Amino acid sequence: MYKRTHIVSAFLTVLVLIVTPVAVHATDIRIILDGEYVDVEPAPIIIDERILVPARAITEMLGGNIGWDPEGRIASLYHAPSSTLIFLTIGSSIAEVSSPGPESNIIITEVVLDVPVQIIDGRMMVPLRFISDHFDATTNFDYVARTVEVYTYERYD
Repeated sequence: MYKRTHIVSAFLTVLVLIVTPVAVHATDIRIILDGEYVDVEPAPIIIDERILVPARAITEMLGGNIGWDPEGRIASLYHAPSSTLIFLTIGSSIAEVSSPGPESNIIITEVVLDVPVQIIDGRMMVPLRFISDHFDATTNFDYVARTVEVYTYERYD
């Protein structure tokens, strides 16, 4: 019995040592916006292979504004340069996107998100690529460096 207890204890210790660095490293994702590192709180995370970032941080980094309806738990993200308005609801995988169409018409579309909008550490977290794509920016994730590069078009015009 004594030997079995030591074996189980040793196994659990090794398991904790192996799993802990992976969990800590998994949250270590950096954002580079147009060549400069940007810190956001909470840090970006990966859920179901999608990078989630704080809605306010990414919206403002890309030159947009954000509004909040606490009763409906709906955020409105507006990007003036692209004239795009996005409505996101906490817990929903559906986004409503309003953007300019031909002949000054407004096109409203529903987009299914790969990961629902959610609250993490008191902040609304949204899929980074979805927001950047609709706000005229491109993203690239370097898996080795664990870095997301975000480039805005307007800064290079």
